[in-house]
Amino acid sequence: MSTSMTWQLPGGSLSLTFEGEGPLPTPEQFDVIRAYLDVWSGAAGATVQQLVALQEEIVAMSAQLDAVKQSILDLEADVTAQTSVTSSAIALLNGISIELTSLRTQLADAIADNAQLPEVQARLDALNAQLDTERNRLADAVVANTPAAEDEPTV
Repeated sequence: MSTSMTWQLPGGSLSLTFEGEGPLPTPEQFDVIRAYLDVWSGAAGATVQQLVALQEEIVAMSAQLDAVKQSILDLEADVTAQTSVTSSAIALLNGISIELTSLRTQLADAIADNAQLPEVQARLDALNAQLDTERNRLADAVVANTPAAEDEPTV
């Protein structure tokens, strides 16, 4: 069994014939052989300088891609940290809300029995003040840690 391929090159043609019992090159392998012959024969118009320049561009693009990957990793870490802070703030506010619900129930019970009313009202007022303080602290922290909107570049 034999397989032949012929290439037209500047100054003549090149024919390769593969014979024997072993596996023959695949069409993809023939395409690779053709590409190498085209580049080195000058048929594709490529020069060694052009190939070196192309390699340098690829290296530069690879460095830029590495920088973008690092920026994405940094951003992911920042989002994770902000998510943790937000979750903590939500847990704090939920705890205060549960306490307020309990105090409202106690207040309703105390209204029915006026003896406990001043103590329950004082606790409710203190928790309302604490809730306002925590809301303000959270709002201030969100504002302080939110970057200013940047103008998008025009293309």
